Amino acid sequence: MNEFLEKDKTKKVALFRSSSLSAESYDFQEVESWFLQQGLTVVYGDDLKQKVAPEQQVETFISYMADDSIDAIWLWRGGEGVMDWLPYLEPYLEQLKKYKKKYIIGFSDGTLLLNYISSHLNWPTVHGPNALQSALEKVDLNCVNQLLSLIKTEAMPQPLSLEPVNSLARQKQIIETHVVGGNLEMLNVSVKALWEPKLQGRILFIEETGEKPFQIFRTLKYLKHIGWFHSIAALIVGELYPVSLGSESESEYHRRAIEVRLQNLAEDLPCPVLKTSAIGHGFVNHPIMLQTSMCLSLGGECKIAVADSL
Repeated sequence: MNEFLEKDKTKKVALFRSSSLSAESYDFQEVESWFLQQGLTVVYGDDLKQKVAPEQQVETFISYMADDSIDAIWLWRGGEGVMDWLPYLEPYLEQLKKYKKKYIIGFSDGTLLLNYISSHLNWPTVHGPNALQSALEKVDLNCVNQLLSLIKTEAMPQPLSLEPVNSLARQKQIIETHVVGGNLEMLNVSVKALWEPKLQGRILFIEETGEKPFQIFRTLKYLKHIGWFHSIAALIVGELYPVSLGSESESEYHRRAIEVRLQNLAEDLPCPVLKTSAIGHGFVNHPIMLQTSMCLSLGGECKIAVADSL
C-alpha cells in the first residue's frame, strides 16, 4: 500500500477502485501531487493499478472503513464492476456498523455502493465527481471545490437550483427528507437486489449517459410500472446525456425528444418532478448528499440544499 504524506496535512482520503480498470495509464505521482496541493494526503492500494479478485476488493474497502485516520473514501472512477464484489461485503455488515462514519464519494457505477452504504449503514455518502477526473481537472472546478471543502471543513455542498417539470412541482411547499438515487441503469439493476435503495418518502434523483431516448424512457416506464414512483416524495431528473451520434443536429434531436418525453411522463406521475443539467456525466456534476436531511423548496424558485444550510 502506497501512502503520500506531508506533516501539516491533517485530512486523509483513501482512493478506491470500485469498478473496472481503465485502459488508459496515469501518472500516479501527478495525481498524488494534486491531492497534496489541495491540502489532503492520500492512501491507495494495488487495486488502482491492477485487476484484483472480488474478495481482495472487499478486504481493501473494509480496511479503509476501519481506519479512523481516513476521513473519506473517494471512488477512483466509474465503469462497471461494483456488483461483482458488493455481495461479498454483505457478511461484514454488522462489523462495518462499528466503524467511525466517513464520507464515501463517487457516482456512475458507484451508485450501487453509495445507496448500499447509506441505506444499510446510515452513513452519509456523496454523489459527485470521481477522484481521477477531479485530479485530472476534467470536471467543473466549483463542484470539486465543494467536495474538498466537505472533506476538509465539513462545509455542506451549495444549494442547487432546479426547474419544475410538472404542475405538482410548481405548487409552493417544502419537502424535508433524505435523497436516494444516481445513475438510471444502475438503479434499474438494483431492483430486488441487496443494494436496492429505500424509496418510501425519499427524494429520488436520476441521471444517465450514452443511451438513446427510447432506452431511457423504456427504463423509466418499467420503474413506474413496478411502483418505484408511487411512494417517493419527489423526482429530480439530472442530465440524461444522450448517446453521441457525431452530428450536432442529431444530438439536438435526441435532446428535444428527451424533453418532450420527460414532460409527458412527469404529468403522469403522482409526485413533483424537477430537472437540472448540473447532475450527471456532463462537465458539471454538483455534489448531492445521500443519507443526509435535505430540504427541497417548490413553487417560485425551486432548489434543494442540506436542510440546515438554507
